[in-house]
Amino acid sequence: MMEPSSASYMRSAVRRQLRASLRGSHLIHLDILCDILAASGNLSQQESHKMVSAMVEDVGGSGHETDSIDCEVFLGWLYGDEEDEDPPLGMAGGCTIDLTEERGINVEQLRALLTHAKRRCVRERWLDIAGETLLPNSINLYHVVEQVVKVATRDRQCSYVELVATGPQRPLWFVSHWWGEPVHSFFQCISQHSADRQLNSDAPYWVCAYANNQWLADLEVGDDPAQSSFRKAMGITIGTLSVVDATAQCFKRVWCGFEVWTALVAIPQARQQCGHYLYDIYTTVGDTAVGLCDGFAEVDKKRDHVFWKDDKYKRQNSFPIGLASKALQVALQHAESSRESDKRRILNSIVCAADFNSPAPTEHARYNDLNNIIRGRIASSFWRQALEAGEPMDSYGVALRGSCAKLLELSFDNCAAICDDTVDTLAAGLPSSLTELDLDFSFCMKLKDSAVTRLSTAFPATLKRLALRFQHCLGVTDSCAQALGASLPRELQHLEIRFGRCFITD
Repeated sequence: MMEPSSASYMRSAVRRQLRASLRGSHLIHLDILCDILAASGNLSQQESHKMVSAMVEDVGGSGHETDSIDCEVFLGWLYGDEEDEDPPLGMAGGCTIDLTEERGINVEQLRALLTHAKRRCVRERWLDIAGETLLPNSINLYHVVEQVVKVATRDRQCSYVELVATGPQRPLWFVSHWWGEPVHSFFQCISQHSADRQLNSDAPYWVCAYANNQWLADLEVGDDPAQSSFRKAMGITIGTLSVVDATAQCFKRVWCGFEVWTALVAIPQARQQCGHYLYDIYTTVGDTAVGLCDGFAEVDKKRDHVFWKDDKYKRQNSFPIGLASKALQVALQHAESSRESDKRRILNSIVCAADFNSPAPTEHARYNDLNNIIRGRIASSFWRQALEAGEPMDSYGVALRGSCAKLLELSFDNCAAICDDTVDTLAAGLPSSLTELDLDFSFCMKLKDSAVTRLSTAFPATLKRLALRFQHCLGVTDSCAQALGASLPRELQHLEIRFGRCFITD
């Protein structure tokens, strides 16, 4: 990193040379900007070009010419206020929040932190572990914690949230993620999730790096994962958001696995009748973020309810299917951790060991149960996307079958990939544990009586609620209706079947 005197010199030199190059205009050509940065900051031409490209992407061009940028906008982004040498603090100078689980951080606080970190990355010339210059959009949470969070909290020895908040910020959502992901991508996911769920701008998310006191991290985590700050925060939120990095490393991290298991199993079991705990998955695709939401996001429900499924499908259809194949390989017992003691305690917690600090078993039936539950949820979340992408569905069927899921809701409305073979794969994957099944085949023109008949024979005996929709399925006739009637489980308490515009007689 640059010494403060060097950074100050670079600031003065850049300002002086930029303004000398303007010649009466407020715009400066990007090539000239690269030359100035290279000369003033002792950078190579390649490094200066990479920096300028990243900053222009973040700030935006002139609006008229793609090869220039507004000088004052650029200087404001790079240096901010003249005295802005410290990380952004709360207007009231921070506070003390005794309960770690109540140290959520909102989108605007995250935005301010990210902007500040990017500025400092450029003007101080942050380096990665290989000694290469870091670009603003490539810095990750490890960099931010060391260069911003710990620097800002050194005097008070507190969490970052306690610097920017004026009081407790009880989180609405818990965020599960990998620290190695670029914070730029992380913020894109949080921002898009907030917009899709239509949350208030001050709605807090619980992010471990900012909620935990990084000077007392061991105390925040503790010996028992079930009593950790992570678990306590999850217990007071309405759902967990998994932010998936481009290589799906989060599914190989033991803490992320523990958090997903907690979201899908531990909390629902503990809450029972206290409401559904949500689990959303978001990632970035290019310059945008996209997510798979549990149920309908508020943005999906802007139009009449008959369009909700269509709008949800369109919103999340760009989610990269390649991440699903990696997620289906999750094996918590083989997951990685920055600290071996964390992995040992998490695995021992899962198998209910008496001593969390003793060596954890390398294999255990509870590992398999946990892995199957996670894989099954991933399989159901990605099922339609995988089907339409032409992915081999056998692995999805195996994952779904072994998930022990009680609820399965899938919409294939207007899905051209639905045919006899794909319905057979779905039938083979239905978990025997299901109590609720909701399948929508509306406008599936290739669907035939024979496929639905075979599907009906796969209905689990445990089913209590069944909803099937076949509107405008021209291949569905009286034969299908008769087969369904003959295959209804005895324990069924609620039945809804719709045959609108099918060849069904009265």
